Amino acid sequence: MEFSEKLQKLRKSKGLTQEQLAQQLFVSRTAISKWESDRGCPNIDSLKAISKFFNVSIDELLSSDELIEVCEKESATKVLQLKSAVFAILDIMTLLILFLPVFKQESEGAFLSVSLFSLTSIMPYMKIIYIALICLCGLFGIAYLSYVLLQREKLNNFFRYGSLCLSAALIFLLLWHSPYAVALTLFILLFKVFLLVKKS
Repeated sequence: MEFSEKLQKLRKSKGLTQEQLAQQLFVSRTAISKWESDRGCPNIDSLKAISKFFNVSIDELLSSDELIEVCEKESATKVLQLKSAVFAILDIMTLLILFLPVFKQESEGAFLSVSLFSLTSIMPYMKIIYIALICLCGLFGIAYLSYVLLQREKLNNFFRYGSLCLSAALIFLLLWHSPYAVALTLFILLFKVFLLVKKS
């Protein structure tokens, strides 16, 4: 007997509707519906809750193959969440470019390293564009991290590729005035690409 059939049988034996079972397990009714129609499988925490609620072992609920599949899926989800969190933190770290002395400026025949706020050798509109793009990267990272902490998955690709595009745009813009800032942003971009192509 499949897990979907076992769950349905256990639920009906207690005389519960899908909605009532969902309330007991602290999940949505849609989740129960998916599990019972074999369109999805609960995660480890939900399996423990089902096991406890119906007073049956997890071994009785799932075959060994199904249990391995659930564990592999859970592991893959956690790895994806960790990668996504690192992506977001790297975007937030881009805000450091505003404060680190990574811009060069000539002063009395010598070159000084100054922060973007202290930089006076570029046109004011360019400075505003730099600040706006760097802040956009940081805010994008904060939004992405919030999304990851809420354990959502649907927009992961949007955030991931949006993050890469913003870093690439920042590198292109900084190329004209700050090799140090470019190096820092390039490192961040390459690290993101490494996370994206690394399978596990």
